[in-house]
Order: sequence, then structure tokens, then C-alpha cells
Amino acid sequence: MWGDLLNEIVQTRGERAVFRCIRRTPGISRVELCERTELTSAAVTQIVKRFMAAGLVREIPAKNAIAGNIGRTRIGLAPVDSAYFSLGIVVRRHDIQMGLVAPSGKVAHAWRMVAPTIERVASTLEDVVEAAGEIPIVAVGVGLPTFAVPWATASDITATIANRFDCPVYSFHNGSYAALAEEWFMEEEVPSRFFYVFIGSGIGGASVLRAGNEPPVITCIEAGHVGIDPHGERCFCGNRGCVELMASPASLEAHYHINIDLGIEGVKGLSERTKEAVGESLAYGLVSITNVLNIHYVVLGGYPPEVLDYLYGNTLRKTLAGYRNPFGHPLTIVTSRLGDLAGVQGAALGAQDQIGTVVDRNAVLSYR
Repeated sequence: MWGDLLNEIVQTRGERAVFRCIRRTPGISRVELCERTELTSAAVTQIVKRFMAAGLVREIPAKNAIAGNIGRTRIGLAPVDSAYFSLGIVVRRHDIQMGLVAPSGKVAHAWRMVAPTIERVASTLEDVVEAAGEIPIVAVGVGLPTFAVPWATASDITATIANRFDCPVYSFHNGSYAALAEEWFMEEEVPSRFFYVFIGSGIGGASVLRAGNEPPVITCIEAGHVGIDPHGERCFCGNRGCVELMASPASLEAHYHINIDLGIEGVKGLSERTKEAVGESLAYGLVSITNVLNIHYVVLGGYPPEVLDYLYGNTLRKTLAGYRNPFGHPLTIVTSRLGDLAGVQGAALGAQDQIGTVVDRNAVLSYR
């Protein structure tokens, strides 16, 4: 029912732009909505009125209202986070994460299964439905890796999920979903284009072009298969000396017996010399990619920030200190503020962004 209602109410480009602005910027005023969406005041007023009548949006003090001001308080708009959930799911080699995400992007409930099976996935989906209670789940986003996981096929996973929910189910690359969440919560002064490095079992990446009130344009890039040593070991992709072989968590686990899934305690056994080699390998790969794309802002994500900084960040910044790309820009390296739930948030937000754009609401859509 709620999926149908959302598709009925949020369907035009203007309505989607207004809805996304309110979800993304709680406290935004109607005047600011007009400026950001380039819609007329009458159009914004009419759209907001419909959203409020449907229980999707509520009024709050404007985000830039000054406390103590004499006179009428400026009114802002915010999503009603109890109106509905979308479900974000991220599939990785050894685990699967799920999260119920509110319209604003906040994670209300989260689950993680280590060594999952299809049967455990189905059982956890029942826990998800129970946790949602009376709040409807209106869309599901599934983040999938580019390689096959050992415990199931991608079609089995998406079919199991789609069979449980009477709402749209979308699948996309897990790193690209994580990049979408990063862009959602990113400060406005960050460059309009950035590169997101997704550290999973391997090393993935996504070029992100911020598009104002529209969902960002995300291009999936296999960052791990940039060759940096033509005489190095042969990679499973067929090339030699790939970054994947020298810096990915899977390679580190195989050679140094660490376990990145255990967090910072699982990677503390690496020597400083090894960490330098790992960080330098990733740095050389990033230089190759960002030079071609003319991007000078890089976000490391996929695992908690302290783990990424320990393994890569400090050496990356040291290696690239003083570096300038061919266009004269330094390469800025930051770690994601969202940690390992970024993929879950991005999958759910990506599903929300598709509301009002799908004709067959029960179809499993693949963008891989």
C-alpha cells in the first residue's frame, strides 16, 4: 500500500527534487526549496502540501533560525522518519549486512551475519519485518560485489529477498551504493567530483559526480585492477602487478594472516614496513586513476575509519604529500565518516531515490 502511495505522490521530476531536498536537509525552508529546485513558490507550496497531507513531511524550526529572535520563527521542513523504512542490504565475501533506514538516511536497526547462507538470510529477513513493526518497508536496495560469493549466487540472493517483500527491489554494485551514501552526508563545500575507494574483500571504486538536487552520477571503476608493477605476480584478472594483489584485504589475509573483519584488533599484527608497502601500492594506483579522471578528492570507505587509517590512510597521505596532478591540484585523502554501514545506507537511499520512477513495482531490477 505505502509503496503505491509513494509512487503516486512522488512521481514528477519536481516532486522528486523537493522530496530529496527535504530528506537530505532537515529544516530547509520553502524559500530555499524554490532556490534549489528552481520551481516556483506556488509549485513548491502545492507539492509540500501534498507531502504533508500524506504524512511524509512535517514542519520544524528552519535550520538557520536563530534562537531568541523576536517575531515569527522561520518554518522549515523535515521528513517524517516514522513514515516508512527502506531496507539496505550489502553482500560481501564472508558476511552480509542489513539495515532498516529512515527517509532521512538514519539507520534505525542493523544486522550482520558472518558466514551467511540463503537459509540464514531468509530467517533474518523475518527479523527485519518484525523490527519494522507497523512501519512499512517501501523499497529494498541490494549491494552486490563484482565477484561471486562462495555461499550463493547473486540471483539466488535477490530472488530470496524479492520473494519476501511486496515492494521494488534494486541491485547495484556495493561500492557504488556506499559512494552514494557518502555523497548524501557530505559537506557542500567538498568538490562536485570525487573518487570513492571501497575497501571490501578486494578494492573497488566509484567516480561520483554530485548533481545538486538530483541523485549523483556514479560510475563503477575497478580500482584494484590498476597495474603498478608489470613484472609482478599475475592477478586472477589476467594482468600482472595489480593493486589488488598488493593492498587488498584478501591478499593481506592470505600473506599475513590478519582478519580485517575483526576491526583494528584483527590488523595490528602488520609491521610498519608492510603497511608502508601496502599504502604506497594503493597510492600509485590512485594516482593513475585520478590523473585520468582529473579528480583530486578521494574518500576511503568500506571498513571503520580507524582500520582504514591504520592500514592505508597514514601512508597514503605521507606518500602523496607534495604531489600535484597534471592540473596542479593536490590529492586530498579522507576516510569515510559513515564506517562500514555506508553500503547499507547507500543501498536504502538508492532504493528511496527510485521511488516514483518504476512502472513494474515488483520487478527485480539489476544495474550491474
